[in-house]
Amino acid sequence: MSPESRSLDRSSPPPPFSTAGSLEGARYRLRLVGELDLAAMPTAHAGLAGAFDAPWETLLVDLAELSFTDSSGVRFVLEARARCATAGRGFAVRRGPADVHRVFELTGLHRALPFED
Repeated sequence: MSPESRSLDRSSPPPPFSTAGSLEGARYRLRLVGELDLAAMPTAHAGLAGAFDAPWETLLVDLAELSFTDSSGVRFVLEARARCATAGRGFAVRRGPADVHRVFELTGLHRALPFED
C-alpha cells in the first residue's frame, strides 16, 4: 500500500475522545482532544463536572486539539457557558482548528462566544 493510499484509509477508528484539566492561575483550562460528538458527551460532561471541583475564576474550554465537532459539541460549549454563568464564574473558549471553528461560524456563535486564539 502506498503512503498516499494509507493516508486515505479511513477503516481504522479515530482515537478515543479525552479531556484534560489544569488549573493555570485563576483559570481552569479544560482541554478537549479528538472528536467532540454525541458519543463523546459522557466524557466531556465528566471533564466539565471535574472542573467545578477546583477553585478558579474563569473556565477556558480549549478546542485547539479537536479534530471534529458537530452540534453536540456546540451544545456542550453552550452548556459550559451557562454553568459558568449560574456559578458566577467567567468563561472563554480557545479557538479550534479551521474545520472545528467553521461549525461555530455556521451557527453565528463565533460572534456570541468569547473566543481566544
